[in-house]
Amino acid sequence: MQGGRLQTRDELREVFAQPGIKTDGALRMGYLMMHAELEGVVCSGPRRGKQFTYALLDERVSLPSGPA
Repeated sequence: MQGGRLQTRDELREVFAQPGIKTDGALRMGYLMMHAELEGVVCSGPRRGKQFTYALLDERVSLPSGPA
């Protein structure tokens, strides 16, 4: 996902499978992505066709710099 690459859940399933992270079942992938969003690792991106995409939060959102 680095470099601003947006990925769908199906694409991320393949990435998770490489180190042996299981994403089978109807809800497991959804829970993994929800946890990543709540932890501030990823955020939702624009849809690609009918599929949702995800991006790294740090690359999509710029943090404020100090007190205003």
